[in-house]
Amino acid sequence: IVQESSNQVILVVDDNMDIRNYVGSLFQDSFTVLYAENGEKALHIAKDVSPDIIISDLMMPEMNGHKLCRKLKQNITTSHIPILLLTAKTEKASKIEGFDEGADAYVTKPFDSEVLVARIHNLLNSREDLKKRFEKNKWKEAKNANSVELDFLNKVEVTVLAMIPTGNLN
Repeated sequence: IVQESSNQVILVVDDNMDIRNYVGSLFQDSFTVLYAENGEKALHIAKDVSPDIIISDLMMPEMNGHKLCRKLKQNITTSHIPILLLTAKTEKASKIEGFDEGADAYVTKPFDSEVLVARIHNLLNSREDLKKRFEKNKWKEAKNANSVELDFLNKVEVTVLAMIPTGNLN
């Protein structure tokens, strides 16, 4: 179980200041909350800070939530960050697109604040479990890892194994 502490950072991304502040207020006692009003600013913050989780609106100027999600999940330095898309768009195609871009969860507005908080904690707990598997060198069994992470780890393993002496002195 993830320990609630101010060490954990949550990034709330929404172009509507009232929604951004409301969502942030749900987590301000348990997390350090950072804010961005669009995907472009969120991308820079995520690369600089590497938050523990991101809650992003879908429809925003400059860079929407789908594009933000895709850029974060394709970058090895940010691909591990869980992303929850929070949006008023309820059609199935939009949800599928969000998941195809790498979103870890999708919550529609209006939302129940208790459900949102529970979903965030569930995502963080899943990531903590995944982290423990990686630490125990069981990363190949990790089902929650995305392909970018697994490809990177496979390359690391091949490189490291190639550098280790085999013990043959021929």
